[in-house]
Amino acid sequence: MKRKHWILLTVVVALILTVWRFNSSTKSEGINLSTKVQRGLFVSEVVTSGELEAKNSVRIYGPREIRNYRINEVKIQDLIPEGTLVEKGGYVGKLDPSQLSNARKDVENEYEKTESQYLQTKLDTAIDLRAKRDELKNLKFALEEREIEVKYSEFEPPAVQRQAQINLEKAQRAYKNAVESYGLKQKQSIAKVREVGASLAIQKANLDNLEELMREFTIIAPQDGMLIYAKDWGGQKKKVGSTISAWNPIIAELPDMSIMVSKTFINEIDISKIEKGMKVLVGIDAFPDKELQGEVTYVANVGEDRASMNGKAFEVTIQLTGTDSLTRPGMTTSNRIQIFQEDNVLFIPLEAVNSEEGVFFVYLKNGISTTKQEVKLGRSNDNEVIVLAGLNENDEVLLVQPEGMEEKPIVRLENSLQ
Repeated sequence: MKRKHWILLTVVVALILTVWRFNSSTKSEGINLSTKVQRGLFVSEVVTSGELEAKNSVRIYGPREIRNYRINEVKIQDLIPEGTLVEKGGYVGKLDPSQLSNARKDVENEYEKTESQYLQTKLDTAIDLRAKRDELKNLKFALEEREIEVKYSEFEPPAVQRQAQINLEKAQRAYKNAVESYGLKQKQSIAKVREVGASLAIQKANLDNLEELMREFTIIAPQDGMLIYAKDWGGQKKKVGSTISAWNPIIAELPDMSIMVSKTFINEIDISKIEKGMKVLVGIDAFPDKELQGEVTYVANVGEDRASMNGKAFEVTIQLTGTDSLTRPGMTTSNRIQIFQEDNVLFIPLEAVNSEEGVFFVYLKNGISTTKQEVKLGRSNDNEVIVLAGLNENDEVLLVQPEGMEEKPIVRLENSLQ
């Protein structure tokens, strides 16, 4: 048993020594990592992915008037495949009409109720006016009778004549009042019929509008083109089962592919570098060998939250300077926005630059010795920085701090800025 324990202990110690030697070797080798100062074309660019879309397009909308019937959103029931070439007036898709059908039933019921009320009002008015006319005729007959009585009473005693005259005046007043009453009743009846008729006309127009709206639930193409699905607020493309709202009823688009743009989003760290008019090299992921020219045409002033990015993201639009038959909306692009470029300059990796009390320097290797050489730096990109003074082409600089250099002074530039 003791022999087995000694063997196991020996193996563990051997492994520890091997790991220690490996780490020591790696550290020793890391100290000697170096690079040479290069001269050439220095390019600074921001690289970001984007998505192709047409600069101009005709949007295909669902019916906006659904909100008039308290319908906030409807589902897409059917939609032809994206990329289909459609002709003007051709079928694109269909919306779920169930909510509108319920609204139409309510309007139909209201229309039938109002129509019945209209017919009843006309009938009641006709009966009332006929009764009034009969009453008026009877009063007319009564008036004529009183007139005859007055005519034949002229040979009667004065009292009889007077009574006949009073009866005539009463008959005249009754007839006159009846005529005026009939006129007022007639106007009242006409106004009532008009009121109900107006309500009926409104219901009829509402029903006609609903019928027209129902037809709009079948989506047709407003012009010829290639169908591209629209996106919702979250960036997801509309599809069968998606909903469109009364406030954003876009279903699809028919893009004009003569002018294409790549829409991308830049993080808040880099957005200050981006300006309108900057040149862009646009790569198409589907065609790795193809690279197109572009130009920044829009930079958003306000950032927004994007699930795929940390911090705020700013929308940037890049317009392609030419067309290509292979490009299609929705293709992913790799955009290299050219911030600036300078030719025939010296540059080194950023890892080679150190700082001490506000002075930038590098560890310059001269044969077997190393000095802390001050450098004057220019513009930089993500990986490298331009050296304006302090180094020459092919000078060797270290990428890590060598041992024993902490106390050495920095070799300052003769004309360094104070």
